[in-house]
Amino acid sequence: MKDYALNGLLIELCDIASFHHYRDAASLDRLVTKLKMHGRPLWCTEYLNRRGGCLFETHMPVFKREHIACWNWGLVDGKSQTKFAWSDKSSGQEPEVWFHDVLRPSGQPYQPVEAAFLREVSGRGQKG
Repeated sequence: MKDYALNGLLIELCDIASFHHYRDAASLDRLVTKLKMHGRPLWCTEYLNRRGGCLFETHMPVFKREHIACWNWGLVDGKSQTKFAWSDKSSGQEPEVWFHDVLRPSGQPYQPVEAAFLREVSGRGQKG
């Protein structure tokens, strides 16, 4: 059971409201609307869940539009093994769809199209 009264009190005591979001972009929009009512800067500290439809392509446009800082939990496949979901059984085999992580240990992107999107949305793909 969620303690909405406690959540409201905590956000009022914070300088920055940080949150996790692993659902679709429509629910992210609804959550952002509620959180913005508190007048705090927002920082989404976890959000990538490719298997659940929570993608860079769905969430980054919302973060950009709403000026929300965001942090991806996994970056390079390695020690923390965040390409696996918490519910994955340990098989040693690479999952068909990675949960988190963006790059292979070689530095190559897990999904080149995703890397291209990140360059585009961040403005890093522009020449000049």
